[in-house]
Amino acid sequence: MAGRKSRKFIGELYGDEPIFLVFKHEKDKNENSLVSEGPFKEIEKAEHLMRSLLVEGVCAWMVSYNGREG
Repeated sequence: MAGRKSRKFIGELYGDEPIFLVFKHEKDKNENSLVSEGPFKEIEKAEHLMRSLLVEGVCAWMVSYNGREG
């Protein structure tokens, strides 16, 4: 669609290393949109951003990729 920002995708650059994205809802001219920040390699930085957004009243959550179970 015209006018949309180009998307960045997480590729093989990070391999098996755990990475984190922070998602948030933004309101722009009476329209809601979903925006992501990151990727972050350190969970503490992602958590800090997510918590600051929540304190500001912004709906935000964190997603991890390449996490290891066990």
